[in-house]
Amino acid sequence: MVPLHFLLLFGLIESNIPPLSPQAIERLELTVDGRDAKGVGFRVLVDHAEQWRMHSSEGQISVDPWDLKSLLADPSHFRGDLLTVHGTIEQQSILPAPWNHVQECFLRDAKGIPFILYVVGDFQQSNRSNIMAQARFYKTIDLKGRDDIVRSFVSFVTSSKVVTTKNNSFAIPIPLLLLPVVGIGAFIVFILSRRSPKRKLLVHNLSSFTDDVIDAASHVATDLPDDPAEALASLHKSAEGTQ
Repeated sequence: MVPLHFLLLFGLIESNIPPLSPQAIERLELTVDGRDAKGVGFRVLVDHAEQWRMHSSEGQISVDPWDLKSLLADPSHFRGDLLTVHGTIEQQSILPAPWNHVQECFLRDAKGIPFILYVVGDFQQSNRSNIMAQARFYKTIDLKGRDDIVRSFVSFVTSSKVVTTKNNSFAIPIPLLLLPVVGIGAFIVFILSRRSPKRKLLVHNLSSFTDDVIDAASHVATDLPDDPAEALASLHKSAEGTQ
């Protein structure tokens, strides 16, 4: 028996996203992985995404995101497949003409793996937004990072009509993050306020002790003769007198 969630997914795809035509599938076979170039395959998927219809408010389902590592291992096997992608937007920009109606988004999935999502149509989401969408797999793209290391990224094409925002239930509001900082600061102020009188008393006693030592040393110093031998004899005599 076919699982129910697959039937629901098929119904959702059938009603909102049309299938690829045989001609489109044939043109997709001309796609070359690795190259950062928008060729025939990209045109096919962009034109196809422009035909997608918006999700209805009813019947939307959530499915597990696809494993991106399997796409990297064998991209030609998944070319044009309709998959579910889910990630957080790290960076986005509008492509130059003739693709200026397409937004290029760099996302990171739940496992921390980055990927590229091309969104066709009006797309207004801020960075750090957590989104999910049905998208067709395009190809792998090799890009060189700031460390001069070339890395492969999987890329998808979707329509802005089928992108949904996912709420992150584990996100902590910023005011709650500030509470521990405020509490620690208040505790430090309290400790310092309790220790301040003792510190002042300690400084005062130390100052008095220092003054006494200086006075005593000055007194002894004025009584000692200039000759070292006589001064040593005077110290011995003073010591014997105190015993």
